[in-house]
Amino acid sequence: MDRRSEALAQLLETALSERFAMPVIEVLQALPIPLAVIEARELRLLTLNDAMATFVHRPDAAGLTITAILPPSHPLSDPRPYRKVAQSGDPFTETIVVDSQAWTWFIRPLKGDGPAVDHCLTGLVAQPAAPLDLDVARLRDMNAAKTEFLNLAAHELRTPLSVIIGYGSLLAQGGLNDEQDKLAGTRIYEKGRQLSRLITDMSLVGRLDELTGAIVTERIDLVELVERIVKDQQRRFADLAIDLDLQVSRAGADVVLSVMDDGFGIDPRHHGQLFKRFARIETEQNSHLVGLGIGLYLVQEVAHAHGGRVMVNSEAGVGSEFRLLLPSSDL
Repeated sequence: MDRRSEALAQLLETALSERFAMPVIEVLQALPIPLAVIEARELRLLTLNDAMATFVHRPDAAGLTITAILPPSHPLSDPRPYRKVAQSGDPFTETIVVDSQAWTWFIRPLKGDGPAVDHCLTGLVAQPAAPLDLDVARLRDMNAAKTEFLNLAAHELRTPLSVIIGYGSLLAQGGLNDEQDKLAGTRIYEKGRQLSRLITDMSLVGRLDELTGAIVTERIDLVELVERIVKDQQRRFADLAIDLDLQVSRAGADVVLSVMDDGFGIDPRHHGQLFKRFARIETEQNSHLVGLGIGLYLVQEVAHAHGGRVMVNSEAGVGSEFRLLLPSSDL
C-alpha cells in the first residue's frame, strides 16, 4: 500500500494546489477504502469518502475535528500521529484493531502549494486474518460480551424488580386505601412492562450469532413493508403524539430509509459509541430510561448482514437522523 498511498498523496497535492480542476472528493470516492483529508493544524476533516463516513458512522463529518467525531479510545482519534506527520513530513503507518478487524492505518503528508504540510491524507486497508486468528478474536469478543451482558442485565433488572417487590410487599401487608392500591398496581404494571421489554432485548442478544452465517435473501417490496411497519407503530404509540412520515429515496445503487426525531439528540463526540454493543450514552434527560444499549448495534449488524450500512447525524438538544442504506436490485 506504500506506493499506492504515495501516488494518491501526490495526486491529492496536485488537486489541493488547484493545478487541475478535479475536486479532491472525486479522487477519494474513486477508491473503495476509507480515506479522508485532514487539516494539519486543527485536525479538521476537509473531506472524506463514503467508505470513511461509514467507518466513523458520520456522513456529516466533513468540517468537524477528528477528535470530535470519535471517542478518545478510538485509534484514529489520537492527535499525535497526525501532528508528527505534519511536523516531520514523514509518512506514518500502524496496524490497529477496530471491532476485531485488523487494519493498516496510514497517514501521508500533503503539502499543497508551499513546502509546509497543510493537510494529511489518512486511510485504512483491511488486513486479512488467518482462520485461527479470527476464531480466537471471535471467542475473545464473545467472552467479553457475555460478561458485559450479564453485568448490564443484572443492573437493569434490579431497579424494576425492586419496585415490584416493594409495592407487592405493601399490597400483601394490606391497610392501603383505594388510591394507594391503585398507585401500587400502576407502578407494578409499569415496571412489569419494563421487565418485558428487557427480556425481549435479551432474547435478541441471544440471536446475534444467527447473523454470522449466510442468510437467505429474497426480493421484497420495500415501500409496502415500510408502510405497514409505520402504520403499526402509529397504532401502537398513538398516545405519544409521534408523527411518522414515510420517506424512501435512492443514493446511487442504494435505497435509503431515513428516520428523524426532535428528541434529546446526541453530542457529536459520542457518535462513535452509538453502534457499539451494550453502549449507553446517559445524560440527565434520558437517565430515567431503561435498556441494554443494543438497539442500534442490532440495526447495524442486520444492515451489514444485508450488505447495507447505517449512518447518523445528530446534535444534543436538536434531534437525530438515522439513515439506513440498503443495496437495491431494481435500479
